[in-house]
Amino acid sequence: IFSQEIDLKVPEESNIVWFGEVHGTATNNHVAYSFMKQMAESNEGLDYFLIEASYVTELLLNKYLETGSDSALQNLMDSYKGSIGYTVEKRQFYKDIYQLNQSLQPEDRYRAVCLDVENAPVKSHRHIAKEVQKYAPIDSELLISKIGESKTWDELVEYYAELNNEVESNNEAYQSLLGEQYNELAYLIRNVHYVMLAYNSGNWDQTRDSLIYENFKVRTKEFEFEKNRSFAFWGWTHTSQSTLSNELDFIASRIKSNRHDIVQHTYYGIYLKSAFLFSGFEAPGIIRWMFKKEKGEYRIAKRMMNSNKIIFSISGSKYLKKIA
Repeated sequence: IFSQEIDLKVPEESNIVWFGEVHGTATNNHVAYSFMKQMAESNEGLDYFLIEASYVTELLLNKYLETGSDSALQNLMDSYKGSIGYTVEKRQFYKDIYQLNQSLQPEDRYRAVCLDVENAPVKSHRHIAKEVQKYAPIDSELLISKIGESKTWDELVEYYAELNNEVESNNEAYQSLLGEQYNELAYLIRNVHYVMLAYNSGNWDQTRDSLIYENFKVRTKEFEFEKNRSFAFWGWTHTSQSTLSNELDFIASRIKSNRHDIVQHTYYGIYLKSAFLFSGFEAPGIIRWMFKKEKGEYRIAKRMMNSNKIIFSISGSKYLKKIA
């Protein structure tokens, strides 16, 4: 894609239109918005907006798209703290989508659907614990009643494995306890367990996307992606419809292999010139690189004066170094 202003003709038979981005590139959000605006204004229209984020983010984003309130937007952005998505550009992107929705008829407005595992499991755990406290009595014999107890990381991993197993094997008791919140909380619990499986698998990419595809199968029952049109804004590897050279199968490839009734089209970002974003969570590593402790004092490291190394690694940094 050679311009921020997109002019494209999306095939009418498309069920999912992917925009594969290189994470951390400043222009991504504007390009994605241009896609969404043009497709929303076309005769074909769109039904869903699929983003590379967790279900907790989906809840917060849809709350903002429904209300447009500053507090809802702030809650949404707070969920991105500590990630490369915590930027002014991302905030403006969501504000633009809200404004776009307001220009559309209610039945034509975007609804966000997030298929990723819970990539911020501690934050997701806190969200689940807060919701569970409304439903699960302290004296319940079910494992979920212990969700508010303090736990180390290893204890949390073990707890969610056991909790997910109990929810699946004793679903009648959990449905009775959680009522109309059962499906949502059971899905969240499963995805906290999923991300921990991926972390500990030794093959993050393959395991993660296999679990994302499991989420896709679950959500397809609700949203019927094969009958509707969605715009998907994900990292470029996830949008590849073929197995990559390292034998990795990402979500789009898995859909193509298993759901022949779902037509996909993928567009990739080609960046000739674009700013890279710097997120606050990268600062500690960069500060450690810039300064070195000598004789009890921190001084500017000699490598700052005598090195051409890129001080942090992001997609495109080798190219930036080459042309610098």
